[in-house]
Amino acid sequence: EIEPTMAAGPYTLRMYIDNPTIRLRATQTGTPTDAVFVYDWLAACGTGTTMSKVAKESRDETSLSVRVLGNPIVNGRVHVEVAGAAGQPVQFMLTDMRGTVINTHRVEQPALVETHVIDVGRQPVGTLLLRVSTSTQSKTVTLLKKE
Repeated sequence: EIEPTMAAGPYTLRMYIDNPTIRLRATQTGTPTDAVFVYDWLAACGTGTTMSKVAKESRDETSLSVRVLGNPIVNGRVHVEVAGAAGQPVQFMLTDMRGTVINTHRVEQPALVETHVIDVGRQPVGTLLLRVSTSTQSKTVTLLKKE
């Protein structure tokens, strides 16, 4: 278990099979509720043989990952790092919570780690969704525009 912190991540947590659930709780000062996410990591790992686990780990190395730098957004711009696109075109689609498309951008030949800056300066304060996708994978991250 990790003590509550206000420090920026990433965080490391040692996992044990007698406690297969990770519970993440996020609290924002001035809001009445917490956001809670519960993840059963043991179920996600499966019960396969060592070789199947090695194969899964090899596949995961090339899986699409999206890292947001600066969330909540305070200066009207958000920096996003995308890895695991493996030479495939990458599509960025920013929407509001109603599903209205705000911005789209496509990178035909992404770098090994593709960095993209998205301007949200004209958007009102609130929650936005960024979907990053290739022809085979997709990730959606939640962005919070603070000011």
